Amino acid sequence: MSRTLADELWFYRWFSHLGWPRSYLGKIFLLGFLATHLPLLSLVGYFVFGPANISKPTVFWLVLLATLADTTFFLWALQQLFKPLRLAMRALSVYLNEGQTLQLPTHFQDEAGLLLGNVAYAVQRFEQRRVALEQLASEDFLTGLLNRRAADDRLQQSLRLATRDGLSLGVAMLDVDQFKQINDHFGHGVGDQVLVTLSWHLKQLLRGSDWAARWGGEEFLIVLFSRPAGVETALERVRTSLARLTVVTDSTEVKFTVSIGYTMAQPNDQPQSCIERADKALYEAKQSGRNCLKSHQVEVFDG
Repeated sequence: MSRTLADELWFYRWFSHLGWPRSYLGKIFLLGFLATHLPLLSLVGYFVFGPANISKPTVFWLVLLATLADTTFFLWALQQLFKPLRLAMRALSVYLNEGQTLQLPTHFQDEAGLLLGNVAYAVQRFEQRRVALEQLASEDFLTGLLNRRAADDRLQQSLRLATRDGLSLGVAMLDVDQFKQINDHFGHGVGDQVLVTLSWHLKQLLRGSDWAARWGGEEFLIVLFSRPAGVETALERVRTSLARLTVVTDSTEVKFTVSIGYTMAQPNDQPQSCIERADKALYEAKQSGRNCLKSHQVEVFDG
């Protein structure tokens, strides 16, 4: 809990540390009892310990001042005692409206403390579920990479960033060579293992803000923030590293190669145009005998 929240609950925390009353309702009753009896107790104390001759105006002013002081204290204390409830409401409102979580105290044992703890638990569970659902919506279930929908959004963001900051951006399409033959000869289970192995190594080979996604089937999208020479070097490293891999299963060992086509993004480029150019380069790589890297020759954005 932050210092700000801890300061807000200081009176409630102090009251709870007294150990009695244990319940939240008991605390309110105690404040109400003091509020209704403090004027009377003040009057009794004055009669017992005050001077023998007491005039009526003195009694009047005594009772009036005691009542005003007690009412002021009662309203202030009641406001302090209601702060856990308001804090719970604020935590829910902040989470629902802003998506942020407040760290609530969970160690108080009365009704208000249990409410704080339950709200904290509920918000935590909701946030975990939200993150899990977002992950399911954006990740490819087999490889763990971004899926096509999420990749399209991420590519749009990357292109805007490149244009805004004058960065050089490479967009590549990678395809597993002869993947249908792998599935037909070894089975789809082995084919899936090839895709999983490729994806894991692809994530290890990329650096910094570079990223990859499963575009569909055996086709992958790779985005690299680098100048043309750096993009080509990185993609060639990906191609040669994957060609050295061996996928070992219970029944066989499988080697595979990939073909890659890439293009350099232009100022104010759109995702679809980048994908189309990278696809053309990938087609050229396939036509050139596979297991190679080709680029689409355009004027590069070399910011």
